[in-house]
Order: sequence, then structure tokens, then C-alpha cells
Amino acid sequence: MTNSVMMPLAALATCILILRVVGIDGMVKEIEQSSPFRRKKLYRVFIKYFATICLIIILLSSIANVLGIISM
Repeated sequence: MTNSVMMPLAALATCILILRVVGIDGMVKEIEQSSPFRRKKLYRVFIKYFATICLIIILLSSIANVLGIISM
């Protein structure tokens, strides 16, 4: 239960926290305090779209596995 449901939920909540509360510009400023950050555009796309979609797919497949719809 913890591995298959709670971890994707926590990661999804982290993505939402970064997007809605902190903001991507705020995260970029935090990262740039310690070192130069050259992949800002890639980071924005990854957090907004790729990571969120992948986490939702992982969560749904884990729930489907628990319900017996699919087997992994």
C-alpha cells in the first residue's frame, strides 16, 4: 500500500505544491542560489506535464493492480 499508492500521491502532491504554491519561478530562484541553472525550460515542461502525467499513470496502474483489473 505504501509503495504503490502513498509514494505516487506524495510525489504528485509535491508537483502540485511547486506549481501552485511556490511557483516555478520561485523554485528556479532557489536553485540558482547555489549554482547556475541552465535547463529552466526543460524543468518547467517536466514539472508541469511529464512528471505529473507519469505519476498519475503510475498511481492508476497501482490502484488497478490492487483491484485486480491488471496484474503486474
